[in-house]
Amino acid sequence: MRLLTILLPCLLAAQSTVTPIEWTSLPAPVQSAAKKQEVPKGAKIKYVKLVRSGATFYEMKVDAADGRDLEILFRPDGAVAETEEAVPLSSIPAAVRAAIEKEARTGKLLKVDLLLRDGKTFYEGEILEQGTKKKPLFDPAGRRVN
Repeated sequence: MRLLTILLPCLLAAQSTVTPIEWTSLPAPVQSAAKKQEVPKGAKIKYVKLVRSGATFYEMKVDAADGRDLEILFRPDGAVAETEEAVPLSSIPAAVRAAIEKEARTGKLLKVDLLLRDGKTFYEGEILEQGTKKKPLFDPAGRRVN
């Protein structure tokens, strides 16, 4: 019981909740920052409130007409915490491409995302394996970081 008392708050804190919201529900600084983002014409835009480990973020999801996805994660003060953009596999560094292809050899590679997080670059493969999606994350040298 004591172990459960210790672990339960940790497990709950690590959970994320995602809630779709309307533009008008975004904090003013997030609205201001979102207006400054370049969005392709005809793109569909959705917003969500994301609470991750107790921290609140607002995400702008952009579905471009050409099939490219873009997600921008804002802090409540409007600062960009992270961007995530779908990119062609052929456009990423060879070491990362090899690592993602190796990771996907027993499944199907659905897409590759370029992430910019706190000034650092990462690449994320989205892989479907036996009905389950996994998202391994790599640094520019092809080393797995998650």
